[in-house]
Amino acid sequence: MIAISTDDLATQKEFKEKLGAEYAFIADTKGVLTKLYKTKMPLLNIASRKTFVIGQDRKIKAMYSGAEALDPGLALGACALPANP
Repeated sequence: MIAISTDDLATQKEFKEKLGAEYAFIADTKGVLTKLYKTKMPLLNIASRKTFVIGQDRKIKAMYSGAEALDPGLALGACALPANP
């Protein structure tokens, strides 16, 4: 799991500590990924809160927004588990 935000590193660090998150955070201060995933809020220069589940084939398998994007359980539940041999 990776968190991506348009916030600077200091803001992300504070937010990560507040959440107690154990996953990586990436600063997208130039908005490159925000544009790629079309998550920029209209009229504002910030991204809306979204969670994407990306499969091994690099295609988006699920997307959550708003309050649902804050629940990592939904995203983890959308991940395909490998079959037992």
